[in-house]
Amino acid sequence: MEKISIIVPIYNVAPYLPACLDSIIHQTYLNLEIILVDDGSTDSSNKICEQYKTVDPRIQVIHQKNQGVSTARNAGLALAAGHYITFADADDLLEPSLLAECIKAIETGQTDVLYHGFKKDVWKSGKVSSSLKGIPSFEGVLSKNQMKDYILAQKGNLNVNVFSYIFTRELIADLRFNPDLPYAEDAVFVMQALSKAQTYYFSANCDYHYNVRAGSAAYRWQPKLVECYRNNFMETRHFLESLELTSREMEEIMSQKYVDGYASLVYNLCLPTCTLSLKEKYRILQSARTEFRIDHYKRFYRLKEAGLFQKAKTFLIFRHFEIFLILFGTLYCKKG
Repeated sequence: MEKISIIVPIYNVAPYLPACLDSIIHQTYLNLEIILVDDGSTDSSNKICEQYKTVDPRIQVIHQKNQGVSTARNAGLALAAGHYITFADADDLLEPSLLAECIKAIETGQTDVLYHGFKKDVWKSGKVSSSLKGIPSFEGVLSKNQMKDYILAQKGNLNVNVFSYIFTRELIADLRFNPDLPYAEDAVFVMQALSKAQTYYFSANCDYHYNVRAGSAAYRWQPKLVECYRNNFMETRHFLESLELTSREMEEIMSQKYVDGYASLVYNLCLPTCTLSLKEKYRILQSARTEFRIDHYKRFYRLKEAGLFQKAKTFLIFRHFEIFLILFGTLYCKKG
């Protein structure tokens, strides 16, 4: 039974941390190395880490000054000694058999990396609504060549949340998260790992609970969003190049990335936490539109499978009318 290192970056999550740690230490897969990285918490998260360390000898705790989730994960990677490495967010939950089932699959397939789906639990006013996310259309082992066919069939859609992956330690030995990226840093890391991998296992297991709460990074204005997407697109292109896609196939997939990324930027500018002036928002959009080459990629973009609202907002973007989405930002945020 190979050891798996599970790295948990922690920052001010005291109300949720015990449930997360309980779900990890009670995994039916016992050969765990649990690395808790307290990233300068100012609540009682650091004390909770130390308390759990006394209860379970498999737990190691790193305390560091606050430097962000990427640096915290990197500290965990530097310490990790398991044959397999995975990650969990400190306010999420794992069902008891998740790791056991995933390790059985990855060892049966002898693959470099395993992907699994997840349950998205959205909390509002103390109530939760759950939905299954990231379920692959295929379950089993894919070679590099087969991965190309899979990506084309999925039109490039691939979940890049790092908690949905289990990596062999050898695969990611020289990879680290970029501490300069406050958003989508996990997408960049995942793409780098997938580019290096030669074999992949896709699992329909959705026993990871991703908890979405008010104030999470996905729902806050990100001043460096364009830079984050720039890095994400670059690594996505490198991954697609590793699959030896044709230039036409590449353009079709990247069109989805660039156009959807630009739409996400528009959405982010509409969030209540963005206090920029309308003039500044328009300047950012114009610059990003040019950098993302929206007028080039719109000819490759597929809208047939999109919903009515997505078609409407994409139509406005393609017609250079995205400023109307900014003007009616509250409605856009509710729909987006």
